[in-house]
Amino acid sequence: MTLPTWRRSAPLLLTLTLAACAAPPPPPGVVPSAGPTAAPGERPASAAPASATPSGAATASPVPTATPAGPALPSLATGSLLRRYDFKGLGGLHYDRAGDVLHVIDAVNDDVTPRRYLLRRFKRDGTFEVAVGLGLEDEQAPDAVDGYAFGAFGTPFYTYREDERLVLRRLYTATPRDAEDFPSYRTARAGVAALRAEGTVLTMALLRLDAEEKAARTTNKRDIVYVQADPERDPLAVFQVPDPFVPTRRLALAPGGALYLLGATRGGTLGAKRLDATQQLTDVALGLTRMPDLVTFDAAGRLWLAYNSTGAEPATVAVHDPTGALLRSQPVTLADGARVYDVRGLVFDRAGVPLLAGSAIYADLRRVHGIFEFKPAS
Repeated sequence: MTLPTWRRSAPLLLTLTLAACAAPPPPPGVVPSAGPTAAPGERPASAAPASATPSGAATASPVPTATPAGPALPSLATGSLLRRYDFKGLGGLHYDRAGDVLHVIDAVNDDVTPRRYLLRRFKRDGTFEVAVGLGLEDEQAPDAVDGYAFGAFGTPFYTYREDERLVLRRLYTATPRDAEDFPSYRTARAGVAALRAEGTVLTMALLRLDAEEKAARTTNKRDIVYVQADPERDPLAVFQVPDPFVPTRRLALAPGGALYLLGATRGGTLGAKRLDATQQLTDVALGLTRMPDLVTFDAAGRLWLAYNSTGAEPATVAVHDPTGALLRSQPVTLADGARVYDVRGLVFDRAGVPLLAGSAIYADLRRVHGIFEFKPAS
């Protein structure tokens, strides 16, 4: 019997135990729905029936109940340098929990070499291991690698976005391949995207732009596409809903697959909404006064919003529970007095220790770029 493509190939970086990759049960009430007509050369992103498609306004359904407090919130006040790293473009930090390995994404945008995206892998202690290109041979460098997640056996999946074309890819050893067995793995016109893997289930969300708008300039139509699939089964959820913002600027997937959207409302204010795999759209009161530069989740499902510095003050990270309630807002500083001003990535290791990629500045204007860790005080 031939195994599905996701399961039969060798991993990029390490081998996970089968126990670590046990698939979570599918979300309750998720029913795949029929899809719209795709553009030529594009696999369709299915849409819900018209009667089930939410409008741009949030439903009257209750806001999700806050989860228990869970582990104590780690502090971002006494960080230390784990590894020096000078980003040469838009960066990203990702953590393989099973392998205890850090992946750094860098655009490598400088005057010495052609612009390209690289993945650099580090051990948890900061030791460099390997660098891998994320583009295909002779392919133009992407505008962004928005989503990144570790699938079965530690295989990385990522969304590769270039000139409004989005492709979902996986890495086997050092070779990128399109994830052709995943629904909507290719989209002709796309904006921001998000990706999350839990066991063998992969969830992808993206902002899909109207195919006719680019030439006609007569419509502002946008959709949020949501796809959740296990390679050994039919898709768990495939649908699209109208973009509730003008447009959505940030997408982030929470544990369990709930999608958080942040953007500007038609009234000119900033807002946030939560989209479940059941297609329920709910307002989330984050009290946004500016758009966060980074949005991520910890293992307890708490929402972390990073705001980069706009002056002399350090960057700030606000933590919210799943309902949007503010748990804490804290400036990001190092134990030796430096202030972090640029947050490019934020992840949490097995012990819940925050690991942050970015830049810090001292009172004498010395700068340090790299990966910082925020261990609790002993």
